[in-house]
Amino acid sequence: MSGASSRIARRSAQGVKWVGLAEILIRLLQYGATLIVARLLGAKAIGIWALFLMFAQLAFVLFDFGFSSALIQRKAIRREHFSAAFMIYLGSAAVYTLVMWLGAPVTARFFKHPELTFSFQLLAPLFLLYALNALPRIRLQRDMRFKRFSVIQLSGVVVQLGTILTLVLNGFGFSSFVYGILAEQIILTVLFNALAFTPVSLRIDKEAFMELWHYGIRVLGTRVVAYLNANIPGFIIGKLIGLEALGFYNIAYQLVDFPVQRISKNVLRVMFPAFSKLQDDPQGYKTLYYQVVYYLGLILTPLFVGLALVAPWLIPVFYGAQWQPAVTPLQFLALVGFSRSIWTTISVIFLSRGVPEKELRLNLALAFTLIPA
Repeated sequence: MSGASSRIARRSAQGVKWVGLAEILIRLLQYGATLIVARLLGAKAIGIWALFLMFAQLAFVLFDFGFSSALIQRKAIRREHFSAAFMIYLGSAAVYTLVMWLGAPVTARFFKHPELTFSFQLLAPLFLLYALNALPRIRLQRDMRFKRFSVIQLSGVVVQLGTILTLVLNGFGFSSFVYGILAEQIILTVLFNALAFTPVSLRIDKEAFMELWHYGIRVLGTRVVAYLNANIPGFIIGKLIGLEALGFYNIAYQLVDFPVQRISKNVLRVMFPAFSKLQDDPQGYKTLYYQVVYYLGLILTPLFVGLALVAPWLIPVFYGAQWQPAVTPLQFLALVGFSRSIWTTISVIFLSRGVPEKELRLNLALAFTLIPA
């Protein structure tokens, strides 16, 4: 590898270390909080928590327009790019906030729990918070400052889980989950802007906007399909079988989600800007990619196999005998999870090379050839 490639590889290794450490701590905290809520409130509460999180994730996918990937992938970036993205984020946040607020009663009735209407309405400000913390978050990733990024992310999760547990223990019920999600985004907004404030002008440069749009809209399509692949089972279970069944499914999904989301996708969050910087160095690009796949396989294969084998013991010991119905979904999802982890390495190739439409086509194929997990 060239000198520049070697520097990028070293920064990537440092980034993986910090992101990996933060994600392990985050997952341990989330497991602990989930255990407490599961034992205090039962499967239905976990199902409602999962439902709110799925809507929060959908809000982020729709809000972003793929612009975050476009800003990270571009070789050269100007202030006009950040300004255009910020103005679009603000505009879309206003529209989506109104839509979510007005649509909350319909959403709550769809899942046969009209009493959740106000909780869904409380999620509406998420869009504004996303808009206010987006640019510094993107800037830290683009500049590969993952130590700072990871510390901020960890702080947000600590605030979210602390808020949820405090409110649950004081009888606030299901709204505790929404307040926790909002508290996380508030602290992220404060910290990201305090540590990586990105100045912008309040105008949209047409040329800069179109440069982001041509790339971002293709990423948006990919992200929507990927979101549906991952979450349609949860929505179907919540609608047709009920939120208690969704709670059992979510416990299994969370355990499998650690290797897929918290290891694979966060390693590739670091590698995306690294690969993007190596677009003109094919040999360095190839060498780095092979290293990533090798080490991911080395870590993830025993994790998934072990998870499937210990599931009948793991669930009742940690969650209680009443959570036994989560064992079979966990074993099945563990088998599917490995393919999802390897898939993420293919995804980053298309994004870093500026051809996200190819990832979209493969995601569509995945929707019809693999059972989403």
